[in-house]
Amino acid sequence: MEIIKHTLDEQVSIPPTFKELISCKDICFLDIETTGFNKQNNHIILIGMLYSSGTETEILQFFTDSQENEKNLLQEFVKYITKVAMIVTFNGDAFDIPFINSRLALHNIDYQIDKTQCIDILKVVRAKKNLLDLEKYNLKSIEKLLGIDRDDTISGKESVEMYYDYIKSKDNNIKEIILRHNYEDIYNLTKVLKIFDVIDEKSRVNLDTKYLSNNINITIKLENIKCSGNIMEVEGDTTILELSDEIHYGEFHILKWYPRVGKFEISLQIKEGKLSDGSKCTYLDSKDLKLDISKIDKLNYNIPNNILILSHNNKVVLNNIKILINYLWKELSKSKFTVNKQR
Repeated sequence: MEIIKHTLDEQVSIPPTFKELISCKDICFLDIETTGFNKQNNHIILIGMLYSSGTETEILQFFTDSQENEKNLLQEFVKYITKVAMIVTFNGDAFDIPFINSRLALHNIDYQIDKTQCIDILKVVRAKKNLLDLEKYNLKSIEKLLGIDRDDTISGKESVEMYYDYIKSKDNNIKEIILRHNYEDIYNLTKVLKIFDVIDEKSRVNLDTKYLSNNINITIKLENIKCSGNIMEVEGDTTILELSDEIHYGEFHILKWYPRVGKFEISLQIKEGKLSDGSKCTYLDSKDLKLDISKIDKLNYNIPNNILILSHNNKVVLNNIKILINYLWKELSKSKFTVNKQR
């Protein structure tokens, strides 16, 4: 059994949305290679972990060229993992963590990784898959989405096959390919954290607008956009201002704004329909809306300019919601200015 250390002159960059999850805890990134997928009958032959210390990043790889040395490998691994407060994996909840814990128990090693101290990136991505539109949700697909390049070309399954070849031949070239595959898996996990920012961006509407002479930031979470029959309800947050509450009645909507607490509610009259391919949508039909037609998302359909699609197959069309909210806020400001002017 050997421990291979790589020290990199760089720090792990933690995106703001992920930082909120970990509460400034010490974290490491973890990935294992095994002789198969059965945690009772197969063995761990390689564990990779990455963590940052100051301005440096250290990658440790615990590798054994003999299945009989698995216990020794795990004992050395435990010495390091017990110092970590949070573990980040990709599919670790389903594979890596149960596999490690099973092998620790089998070897009577008095330690178990607590799942509550683990964050599984795959689990997060799958829960938000409707926002990402990926064909596959494996690590390489997400890396491609984020523009992350890697040197190794083998899969986890191929790594298993190569390990058995290495056992027979002791060919160091094969060993290096296996180590490189594990190295890139854990190194790229640090970059895959960007997916948390992507999900955050796609799960909310953010826009800056004006109310009279005030600059206002508006934020709406997707979960706060709800449709029931021919009504769409929208709740969101705004910049807090010391202004009186506002209620604006439009031709097809009601907007209630509570600026002193930074909250607003919109109730919209919408229509339900089907597009040319039979897919369902909700939309707003208003020829009087003064919207920038060039910016409306028509979802690659030939749609009249007076039709604003708000949701498609139960998925909110964020760009169009953003255009609509911006329009409503301008109408609110315009009506207030008119009233003040008349007075």
